[in-house]
Amino acid sequence: MINEHMTSLRSFLGRAEIPSDVGCLTEIVTLSKKSKYQDLEGSDVITRALVWQWLESLLDVQDVTSLAKKVNCHLQNRTYIVCDKFTLVDVVLFYILSNMMKDSSTYEQQTQLNHLARWFDHMQHKEEILVGREVQLFVKNRIY
Repeated sequence: MINEHMTSLRSFLGRAEIPSDVGCLTEIVTLSKKSKYQDLEGSDVITRALVWQWLESLLDVQDVTSLAKKVNCHLQNRTYIVCDKFTLVDVVLFYILSNMMKDSSTYEQQTQLNHLARWFDHMQHKEEILVGREVQLFVKNRIY
C-alpha cells in the first residue's frame, strides 16, 4: 500500500541519494532524516518503535475502508496517531487515505468516520503536507 504513495512521500520529504536495494520503509525513514523533518521518526525509543510498528502494519494493508475504521477508532481520543505528536505515520496515512476521504464527502459518510475526518482536516491544513493537492471540505453540521 505504501509503495503506491512513494511519489507523494518523496515530494513531501525531498529527494536524497538512497541505494536502490532498500525497502520502502527504510527509504521513507532515510528521506525524513535527510529532510527538514528530521524528527518525524520520533525523538525517543518508544516513539520510534511505535512509528515503525505502524509503518510495518501499513505495508500489508489491502482494504482502505477497514484501515479507515481502525484509524477512526484509534483517533477517538487522540490528535495524532503516535504519542500525540506529528510523525511519519500521520504523513503516510494522510497519503494512503486521501483518495478515500476525497470520495467520502457526504455528511453521512463523514459522521461514520468523524474522528478520522477531524484528523484528516487537521493534517490537510499543514501547508507542507498538502503538496499540490486541493483542500477537502468537511461538513461540520447538517444544513436543513
